[in-house]
Amino acid sequence: GSHYFFKGLVDDEPYYYEQIGRFNSILIHFFSGHFGKIPPLWDRIVGDGWFIPAISLTLSPFYFFVQEPGQFRVILFLINLGLHLFILYKLARLFSLKTMLIFHFISLLFPVYPVFMGALVGEGLASRLALILLIRLYEINRNSELMSMRQAVSIGFLLVLMVYFR
Repeated sequence: GSHYFFKGLVDDEPYYYEQIGRFNSILIHFFSGHFGKIPPLWDRIVGDGWFIPAISLTLSPFYFFVQEPGQFRVILFLINLGLHLFILYKLARLFSLKTMLIFHFISLLFPVYPVFMGALVGEGLASRLALILLIRLYEINRNSELMSMRQAVSIGFLLVLMVYFR
């Protein structure tokens, strides 16, 4: 059989894939000065407001280089892998190499964790952002100091990203 990345789109993936092309069209119309063509595209993206296509917006700049769903899955996998490696780095720095390895091993035991790394849905990315948020809160709390405005903004930014990616 073919590899997961290059199989057909499933569940919500067709919607998110379709929105990548629409966001790309919006960018083209914006930079070419055809502003009147943007509202109909935007209305089709937002629709009834059920889905928040943050994954589509994130991947839309890559549409200039790739158009196949499997290629977008690979790009999303690489983004999620980068976040996973960042989490491993933070765990090793804050706790120990042993803690990092335990987390890495446990995350690989759950098939959903690596599979969602390449799915065209936002849950995988949002879960990694949630882990980064928890690590960030631990860092702030570890110093036993009041949260600075910069730290509060970074926490708020992570929360907003988690909501939009999920």
